[in-house]
Amino acid sequence: MKVFLHNEFMETPTQAILLDLPEEPARPRPKGSPKLRTVNREQTTMVTIYVEELVAADHKARAIWRLVEKLDLSRFLEPVRTSRGCAGRPAWDPQLLVSVWVYAYSEGISSAREIEGMMQWEPGLQWLGGLTAVNHHTLSDFRVEHRQALDELFAELLAMLEEAGVLSLEQVMHDGSKIRALAGADSFRREKTLRERLKQAQEMIAQMGDPRTEESGNRRRQAARARAAREQVERLEEALKEMAALQAEKASAEEKAKVRVSRQEAEARLMKHGDNAIAPSYNAQISTEGKNKIIVGAHLSQSSSDAQSLMASLEEVAENLGRKPAQVVVDGGFTNRDNIVECAAQKIDLVGSLPDSKERSAAAMKSLGIAEEFAP
Repeated sequence: MKVFLHNEFMETPTQAILLDLPEEPARPRPKGSPKLRTVNREQTTMVTIYVEELVAADHKARAIWRLVEKLDLSRFLEPVRTSRGCAGRPAWDPQLLVSVWVYAYSEGISSAREIEGMMQWEPGLQWLGGLTAVNHHTLSDFRVEHRQALDELFAELLAMLEEAGVLSLEQVMHDGSKIRALAGADSFRREKTLRERLKQAQEMIAQMGDPRTEESGNRRRQAARARAAREQVERLEEALKEMAALQAEKASAEEKAKVRVSRQEAEARLMKHGDNAIAPSYNAQISTEGKNKIIVGAHLSQSSSDAQSLMASLEEVAENLGRKPAQVVVDGGFTNRDNIVECAAQKIDLVGSLPDSKERSAAAMKSLGIAEEFAP
């Protein structure tokens, strides 16, 4: 190798040799496997987490926490039996439980078990819980025991959002969606079978006796079996109550004998879905305001048809926000004469669709009070 010196004062650049260097020998290619940096997951690492930095300042978890903080949560404190200075474990703060459920609903999560699992890693739930996961039994019991109070609380949240100008009732979109129940289609039974199953479950509980008298090694297993049997009895009793309500709607004894109810989910009904499958289901009716797509009303219907659910849904919106929407947009499943006439009477602009032109014309004339003999 030769090193040159550049002479910048010469018209034609030349380089003078300073010294000769020996050529660097070529490195031989390694014969072994390439040296790569791998990941070691079989290790324990001490990690320092600052909870406040888990979510950004504008994260919705912070907004939900501040919003719930402004609500009156005294109704959730009434069942609490522990107090400061007395024995007993402290109860979970209602602000935390309400915030967790609101955040979960905003993420489309309604399972208490799923929420408990996500509180281990999801940043928003980690921040709300302060890196502490709430047991799914606690979450589920809170939702069941305070169902009415939570419904009222969500209505207050909607009212606050409307007052702040976040939502508007100038236009509301409404639709229904069938949701499959956890029960199977083969779980539907007649009254005779349900009563036989109930009798068997009650006899099983009587035979188990008191699990506290069992050996210590089997006590937990015996208690679990007793709890499962009690839950089965409760489900069968609910099924028989639902059976009685359905039979009361039937006129003849033959029709009453044909009534079937699911022994797993008594309130579910057999419904046909878009894939032509028939399964135990609920018909979820959801009303969404048009400005920011906020749900302003939701309830479950036991009817497979959407036709009879619109007015009940508008009543729910009025109950949540104190007034009904100015306009409601629906599909053909809700567009019928009764809904057109009723919305007109309540001064609600109904925007719907009918698949057939003759059907649209007939519905329009009926809503205007035009006699059938003048129809084209």
